[in-house]
Amino acid sequence: MIYRNVLHFSDYGSPYKGNFISSLEGLSEKLEELNHNQIFIFPKRTNTREWSKDMKIKYNKVYFFTGNFFKDLILLRRIIVEQNIDIIHIHFFTAKTLLLFNCAKKFLNIKVIIHLHGQFPIYKRTKKIIMKWLTKKAYFICCSKSVKKSFIDSQYNNKVYRIDNAVFFPRLDKYELLNKIDYGIQKNTITVLIFGYDYLIKGVDIVIQAISNIIKQKNINIKLLISISSNVDSNKNKIIKQLGGFPSWIVIIEPRNDIASYYNICDIFISASRSEGLCYALVEAAYCKTLSIASRIPAQSDMKLKYALWFESENIKDLENKIIEGINIGKYKIQLEEQKKMVIEEYDLRLWVKKIINIYDSI
Repeated sequence: MIYRNVLHFSDYGSPYKGNFISSLEGLSEKLEELNHNQIFIFPKRTNTREWSKDMKIKYNKVYFFTGNFFKDLILLRRIIVEQNIDIIHIHFFTAKTLLLFNCAKKFLNIKVIIHLHGQFPIYKRTKKIIMKWLTKKAYFICCSKSVKKSFIDSQYNNKVYRIDNAVFFPRLDKYELLNKIDYGIQKNTITVLIFGYDYLIKGVDIVIQAISNIIKQKNINIKLLISISSNVDSNKNKIIKQLGGFPSWIVIIEPRNDIASYYNICDIFISASRSEGLCYALVEAAYCKTLSIASRIPAQSDMKLKYALWFESENIKDLENKIIEGINIGKYKIQLEEQKKMVIEEYDLRLWVKKIINIYDSI
């Protein structure tokens, strides 16, 4: 086996490490077992996060950019040389990020992997030429079938792999039994959960319109929990603008690392996304045996979710029907138990780690 020194860059600054950082930690632990070495570098804004401080203590080799291009270039070059880096693995990139890494590895024989966690952007002619130059000779890993297709359709000539994103399931086994009263959830109220950091991409507008219609037309008690990590006031204003006010049946909730606490308090989880790479949340909900409703977009409908309820993307009436169907079905235990087993077999993090390492060893 070839000895590898891997530098991971992740333009990630969430308040909680979530499944993504848990995945990188799982990869790091396996690499250490195989006598590989993994170093992390994050953007400046990540430096104050508790999870990044914990990583710095745990792994020691954790660095942070300053935000100044030339200072970061010097830092990056020093890390690459001192740590004898031979693979750079990049997540969540910009053109500036790619330029920085291209300059830092100049004249060195280093392999670059660009990990696509969402649909590959459609660039206009000039920017496409620039991006092709910045990614020349890079390898790409796509997080789902549809993401790989979007990359191939963009007519880049790079070597491309597909490894579906995975979930660190033990993270979901630790959760708090929340009191529904604290969220204004009364007896015989159907509780729905969505994630809404981006109002349009996550389809928040679609969900609140569908539920508003159901409450008015069917007189069903529904409480919608919307987890938002940033831009809370902006999202509230968008809800007010759409509905003419902020209704009592919507509750904005803060994100939390023990996300299973939310899945276990709700009856239905909805992913109404207009665009996705591979939706971690649908896998997490299935593991927690929560009934899911999902928009039928390629990245979601390709997933191994036999017992999810599907609606046509942006079709509010279809979503209304699926929510009512979900309420009537309730928690059908046998199917949800089977669904949990299916996602464990398909999306276990150990499979993801093994496939990533196989790529490291092959390039």
